[in-house]
Amino acid sequence: LEYYLEVSNNKEKITIDEFNNIFELVVKDIKIKTLPPTKDQIELVDINVSKIEAKKYVFFIGVVEGKFPKKVDEDIFFTDDELEKLKAKEIDIRETTISKLNMGFYNIYEALNNISEKLYINIPSATLDGKSTRKSSFITLLEQIANFKIKGEVTKTEEVDNIYDIYSKDELFMWLIRNIRNFDNLADAKKEEVISVYEYFKKDNNYSKILEFKKDDSKLSNEVTDIVYSNEFKTSVSKLELYKKCPFSYFMQYILKVNPNKEAKVNVLELGSFMHDVLENFSKLLMTKEIKWQAILTEDLEGIKTEYEEILEEIISDSIENNLSKQKQSVRYMVLKRKLVNTMKKVIHTVALSYNQNEFEPFRYEIEFKDGSAFLPMEIEVEKGKIMKLIGKIDRVDMLEHNGENYVRVVDYKSSSKDLSIENIKEGLSLQLITYLTAFMENRKEMNIKPAGMLYFNLSDKLVSLAQYEQDNENIKKALMKKLKMNGIFVKNLEIINKMDRNYEKDNSNSLINLSKRSFEGKRTLEESEFEKLCDTTKEILKQIGRDISSGIVKIAPNKKEKYCQFCNYSTTCRKNIEV
Repeated sequence: LEYYLEVSNNKEKITIDEFNNIFELVVKDIKIKTLPPTKDQIELVDINVSKIEAKKYVFFIGVVEGKFPKKVDEDIFFTDDELEKLKAKEIDIRETTISKLNMGFYNIYEALNNISEKLYINIPSATLDGKSTRKSSFITLLEQIANFKIKGEVTKTEEVDNIYDIYSKDELFMWLIRNIRNFDNLADAKKEEVISVYEYFKKDNNYSKILEFKKDDSKLSNEVTDIVYSNEFKTSVSKLELYKKCPFSYFMQYILKVNPNKEAKVNVLELGSFMHDVLENFSKLLMTKEIKWQAILTEDLEGIKTEYEEILEEIISDSIENNLSKQKQSVRYMVLKRKLVNTMKKVIHTVALSYNQNEFEPFRYEIEFKDGSAFLPMEIEVEKGKIMKLIGKIDRVDMLEHNGENYVRVVDYKSSSKDLSIENIKEGLSLQLITYLTAFMENRKEMNIKPAGMLYFNLSDKLVSLAQYEQDNENIKKALMKKLKMNGIFVKNLEIINKMDRNYEKDNSNSLINLSKRSFEGKRTLEESEFEKLCDTTKEILKQIGRDISSGIVKIAPNKKEKYCQFCNYSTTCRKNIEV
């Protein structure tokens, strides 16, 4: 309450509901911690908020990324910059995310300096509900500073080597497995013990099956592949990209359908999908009413007309209502709505500006490739008698008619910054845009289609801070313009590029395509013939992936370039990257 009064200068009256909402938000951040000292004791503390006094032995438990130190989310009301500005005016509301994170690191550093005997570090490979974890980046930092290495599996316990010190059947079986692996290096007496124990377990059906098991992750049997894949099977580009990242992960997710446990969450708004849907609905509304994007701009081109702002707010309100209707009276709801409305105004304004300074027109939104639709799926014969059908959806296709030819660019909306490179396409890691472009060209052969580009458009709720919504100075506009520039691969045709953005040559700083003069001569552009050759190469890549999938190859072989294991949901199953 004191914080609220300080900020409002005691001027504003608030209702009891508003007071409750603000009170809950403030109380949630308050930590109460008291530990009465005794001579012999074990202290259990949260390293993120507590300091550790001098101790002989310290155990760091659960040293995984996001927990040690704890991941800090940005405040919904204020950005770090805004909190710093308030602090400069002696208004200390709460700590910044950087300050909270640094405090966590400081507590860890202080704990390390207060250990007189030994430090034990526990790094679990999974949570109690089976979710994979990654070791904390703090460990990597500690290894560099202290010059030590943590070895072995994180779940490994102290191993008993003497058979006469083992008292349980399961432990004896694990002793047998360890010694079988190292059998050739054992002494003769030890080998006799191993053989005796092996013969003992061979008589037990529960264990004999395990002893007979041979690990073979190379491929599935023909009987299995015939069941899983018929002579005609459907898949998507995103699935094929996952297969190239790791065949085993693809096998777990799409063949066995082993999915991570989902936490029960009520009324959660997925911002990326939300913004994507709002842009799609607004775009379709304009197309249905035959309104050009340029028409929604104000005369000075600095914003969008009031009537279209109202339509946009209505679309956003309807979408939020469907997701967060029970939270309508909360402060968080009001702040989130305001933030999303202003962010989407910036996005819609940028899209309208891009059409205003180029000659391309939207051909269609959300084009689906599937059986029975106007655009059929791409069909690839992966082997004799076996067809792979690629289904999918393009967010947007723009077209330019020029000298009797139709130039096309495909645009994909992404909720996070993403780049496209020819190398990743050829490695099978970024096939989505080139596949959609190829599929569109094949579906409209009669239109004499020429490739103009395949581009990503960034959709994010963190384009500008809360304070920046209220001011539109030049620096903010430049920063916003930079974040919203479309990036990808373009056709190496200066005339077409200038029609894609009239500011490209005359005022590149205000261009809305991310293509510098240097990049035009580099790997960001392709000649028309190179584009067509890349489309043919992509079909061969897709064919090879389809052949590998249908032949049952599911080996544990993560792509090293992608570092996929760090974020894989199945690392606790394959245990490829358990050593830390």
